[in-house]
Amino acid sequence: MSKIRPWEKIGTLEVLAEKFGKKFISQWFKNPATGKEEEFVLFGQKDWSVVLPITEDEKVVAESQYKQGCHQILL
Repeated sequence: MSKIRPWEKIGTLEVLAEKFGKKFISQWFKNPATGKEEEFVLFGQKDWSVVLPITEDEKVVAESQYKQGCHQILL
C-alpha cells in the first residue's frame, strides 16, 4: 500500500465569484502520484459544521436534503 501524499498547490488561487460570505475559486494542484497539474474549482464559505447525532444503540441519525449545487436530494 502506498503512502498518501498531499497535493502541491501551484500558483495562487483565483477568486471567480464572491458574494454573501461565500467564494467560488479556482486553484491548480500537482498530483503527487502522476506529476500532472490539475485545476480544481472549489466552493467555500464561512465556518460551518455538521452534526451527526448517534442513538444509544449506535445508529446515526441522518436527514435527506435538497442540495442546489448538484440539483439532487441527498442523505
